[in-house]
Amino acid sequence: MLRGRAIGADALVIVFLIFLLPLLGTVLLFVWTADTAGPILCIVTGFTIGLALPVIGGPCLFVVTEGFERAAGLFGAFVLSIPGSIGGALAGGIFSRAKTAEKSQSERMTP
Repeated sequence: MLRGRAIGADALVIVFLIFLLPLLGTVLLFVWTADTAGPILCIVTGFTIGLALPVIGGPCLFVVTEGFERAAGLFGAFVLSIPGSIGGALAGGIFSRAKTAEKSQSERMTP
């Protein structure tokens, strides 16, 4: 069924949006909060990344798709930004707790 079809740029953009955008969010959260001191900054950074990535991905999907799916994809991206921001804030909080636990464990190990 798919033997005669070549993978176009449209399909690659959609694959990027589905699979690699969450990975990009994780990497950005790790890099931007690696040297921060407080958990509030990690939570705010995670919230911002979780809100921004679907909002950025929506117009990318809008450019690629054709027909009536354009508006639905754009609206869906804005709707998905709400749980994305909640998940980003939770990820930032978890990352902050893990970083704090690692720091306290390393302080206990050093004489």
